[in-house]
Amino acid sequence: MKAFLALFLIFAAASATLITDWKNCGAEGQSWTPISLNTEKSENSEDPCSVSICGKANVPFTANGYNLNAKKFGFSIYSKKGNIHDRTYEAEQEFCFEYSFKIPSLPPNSGSFDLEVSALDTEGNVLGCMEFDSDYLF
Repeated sequence: MKAFLALFLIFAAASATLITDWKNCGAEGQSWTPISLNTEKSENSEDPCSVSICGKANVPFTANGYNLNAKKFGFSIYSKKGNIHDRTYEAEQEFCFEYSFKIPSLPPNSGSFDLEVSALDTEGNVLGCMEFDSDYLF
């Protein structure tokens, strides 16, 4: 499993941008701890973006959804929840979540915004969260 994760990270790094200034926006005692974040830029704002979030499970959990929240000056300017196939992880297991999404066009000269990506459990509770600047996507 560790070899697979290492190969995945090498492949992801070759085709994506490794983001080093992300923020862990999860609550104390969250189900997983973020380790790394990779993004794949879209050619323009009309194309889907890709994000790969890697982490380590603190406790056993099952994720089956995600929440995407774009914020500017602390206010939500776009929010989307989506479903994924159930993914179950054991404590101490390393994993990666991959998301592809499209952010609607924003007014010209709107500048960058913060983007939060969260994994959700079957009841919609946040399992963990990462935040980064949208400049890495466009």
